[in-house]
Amino acid sequence: MEKNIIAEKAAVKEAEAEKTAAKETEAEKAAVKETEAEKAAVKETEAEKATVKEAEAEKTAAKEAEAKKTAAKGKETEKEAEKVTGMGSRAEETCCCHQKAVPRQEKEVKQLKNRLNRIMGQLNGIGRMLEENRYCGDILTQVAAVESALQSFGYLILQEHMKSCVVDEIRNGNTAIVEEAVELMKKLK
Repeated sequence: MEKNIIAEKAAVKEAEAEKTAAKETEAEKAAVKETEAEKAAVKETEAEKATVKEAEAEKTAAKEAEAKKTAAKGKETEKEAEKVTGMGSRAEETCCCHQKAVPRQEKEVKQLKNRLNRIMGQLNGIGRMLEENRYCGDILTQVAAVESALQSFGYLILQEHMKSCVVDEIRNGNTAIVEEAVELMKKLK
């Protein structure tokens, strides 16, 4: 009888040891899956960064091409405006928005680009949510967040525009800039 009790206790201990080993194995598998998921997320982030860099390079090339076209057209337009008004390109300008008179500071450009990169990341996240067939309410929440972030970005640009471009143009006697500023505010809502 004593042998039966000892055998039963040994069987119970063995069963508990098997359960513990199974739990440890499951925990290890979960840790491996988590590590794999983290690696995949890092790869996705790196791919997104590469895509952003490619897009920025394409935009830069497009801007350079547009700047060359604009420069060529600007010379022709300036000559025509000078003939008509005697004022040169000043007659064509209503603001400094086409090219800022005072360039943005490097720190400010970096901060604005960081904001845009975050917004692009959010948009990419929405795209992934669609691919994963996520709940519509979750997607709409992210859409609202992107809209809010983009509107905040617009307000920062508007604030800078008011402090620099608009003030400079008013000092130079161009009061038509006020109407343009009001229209820009209406566009931002």
